[in-house]
Amino acid sequence: MTNPKLLNNLTVEDLTRQPCWKFFMLDNIEFVLPVEKEEISETDSDNYIVLTEFFLNDKTKHFGFCSPQDTSGLDYIQPVIITPNGHLPLYFDTIKNIDLPELTNKIINKEIDKVFPLTFITRIKCGKEYYEGQVDNFNSLAD
Repeated sequence: MTNPKLLNNLTVEDLTRQPCWKFFMLDNIEFVLPVEKEEISETDSDNYIVLTEFFLNDKTKHFGFCSPQDTSGLDYIQPVIITPNGHLPLYFDTIKNIDLPELTNKIINKEIDKVFPLTFITRIKCGKEYYEGQVDNFNSLAD
């Protein structure tokens, strides 16, 4: 069995090599483990993240991941763009005390208006179809 990887260390290369990963937590630390699945379901007992393509407002394409098993809100889907500078989450528990323009420039080297609105589509099916959506701006549960 492959050793688990810290979620924050997951790369685009990891996801393109294996587009589906089991997500789990140990001692409040997020881990992922590659799995051989071509499709996931909302009824699966495990949680998964899957390779996702993001199409930014400036028409550039980036890769990352999301969890499309429960699509009832961005807080469940948790889309994340991966760049050589790190992970850019599109959802936060709170965006208080986060300088979003600085974060966007640091991680993706773009102004916010070049990023949003963006669209995304998964590269693993969930419930027999690829999940796609749009994100108009950074989101949080509580501002």
